[in-house]
Amino acid sequence: MSSDPVMLVSKIVEVLKRPPFNKRLSLVTFDQQSPMELLGLLNDVLVYLDEKQHKVDLEEESEERRGQRIAQFLNLMKYPNMGKDVENFKQGLASGKQAVVYPVLNWLLTELDKLKKRA
Repeated sequence: MSSDPVMLVSKIVEVLKRPPFNKRLSLVTFDQQSPMELLGLLNDVLVYLDEKQHKVDLEEESEERRGQRIAQFLNLMKYPNMGKDVENFKQGLASGKQAVVYPVLNWLLTELDKLKKRA
């Protein structure tokens, strides 16, 4: 994973602009996403990978349930950067913290084809 935040965001935006996501994003609009909008983008990627498990209304899903659902899926997909403090990781995911969501999005989008087959 890139340690340069601009490169990280640039890679994420480039993939999200292409099929199957076709998002209308720029570096600026992506970086200005609210936590809930960022979660929406993350969930769109998760729905692409496993629609049955992730097609949920984020507004109605509890933060605790959201963190658990996403972390379980990432664990199943062998996400390498969950860290030792899984509860803190889940909380960061569930609340849409950039520091947690950006690396997850980057990994999911980089590994998209392999993960689609695995899911």
